[in-house]
Amino acid sequence: MALYRRKEAGVWYADYYANGERIQQSTGTTNRREAEKFLARRTAAIERGEFAKPVRILLSEFGERYIEYAKTNKRAWRRD
Repeated sequence: MALYRRKEAGVWYADYYANGERIQQSTGTTNRREAEKFLARRTAAIERGEFAKPVRILLSEFGERYIEYAKTNKRAWRRD
């Protein structure tokens, strides 16, 4: 696990592994100490098993999944 800085913007990035997969993520700050705190929080979440990489899904696929959910769980699903 490491931190590195991109020259063009000066923003720090975190490089770490979660579930056997390498993740490179922006810390959103130009301050190194804040970036270290970000990496420490992320590392702790991984060790506790709370971290899950966000899943990317298309809007159309999300809509289809929601309508399936609404049909079984809502009376007014047609208005959704």
